[in-house]
Amino acid sequence: MATRTYDFAVSGNAQHHAMKEFLWTPEAHTYLEQAMQNHTISKNSGASCLFRRIVPMPIASTPSGVAEGVSPNSQAWTPDDYTGTLTRYAEIYEMSRQAYDLSPWNEAAEGGKQLRIKVDRTRERIRYNAAKAGTSALYNTAAITQRTDVNGVITLGRIQRAVAELRANRAEPFTAIDGGSTKVGTTPVEACYLAFCSSDLEPDLRNIPGFVVTANVSGGAKFKGEFGVVQNVRFITNADYAPFADGGATYVAAANLRSTASSRYDVYPIIILAKGALSAVKLTGASSTGMGNGKVSVLDGRDKADPTGERVLLTADWYDLALITGSAYQRRIEVACTANPT
Repeated sequence: MATRTYDFAVSGNAQHHAMKEFLWTPEAHTYLEQAMQNHTISKNSGASCLFRRIVPMPIASTPSGVAEGVSPNSQAWTPDDYTGTLTRYAEIYEMSRQAYDLSPWNEAAEGGKQLRIKVDRTRERIRYNAAKAGTSALYNTAAITQRTDVNGVITLGRIQRAVAELRANRAEPFTAIDGGSTKVGTTPVEACYLAFCSSDLEPDLRNIPGFVVTANVSGGAKFKGEFGVVQNVRFITNADYAPFADGGATYVAAANLRSTASSRYDVYPIIILAKGALSAVKLTGASSTGMGNGKVSVLDGRDKADPTGERVLLTADWYDLALITGSAYQRRIEVACTANPT
């Protein structure tokens, strides 16, 4: 079977001209890489990846000087190691020979586009699943200590508690202080960490005291997908950041909280990150969307499995890995979500 390979932007069936155009569809929303350390490894270097940082050395509560002629005691550093294994992923889109040859729609080109979007969304889900897997979790109130008891929405106090824990670990924010601009209605912003959560939570975020939508944030670079800021946390929202369905407390309709099966409340993670919390790995290579080794191939031909060439396949495959490489620099707040804002 003949094979043509493209980057993730596929040209499609080139011999078709003046074909009907498909309606617009939304692109994938890929935001988490903004908060990740991205590493590229070469081929044939093995599937296992090792990451290491040195644990910050402690300091004395009362530092003392060095006596003349006496060397201080030496210290050995402690490595903080994280390991992961590259995984190969693949997707296939199939179309019939007649659709490929006779359709007035350029289905190969559109299929390649949709396949690329699916790959992008899958890569974002891989990163999201890694980000929310941290062991440091807070819940919607201080009295709750497990996910199955979550029964309320996000509050300013919970955000402040998460930030306090990050700062206690000397976690570095992603942005510096933005002192404001001369534009009317804008507000200065503190040095900020980044928080990632479902777009379902946007009404609850708006209700947090002091929350400012991105449109009213003063000058300076904004992050892709940024929704707003409260104190020293910028929120980035995405519909693909799925909740733990029916993972919370027992459902009560009057509480007006979301539930997938009306049995228990859905639990939404809010992942607050500092620099160094997450890493991602890709093989060497280049493509139009920066996917490293990812490619889309059009399989168009005849072989023993398909002697008359009845099928045309579009395939995509890539290697990927995302993992937490700084547990001290990540906090997850688990909350419920208002079902019907009033």
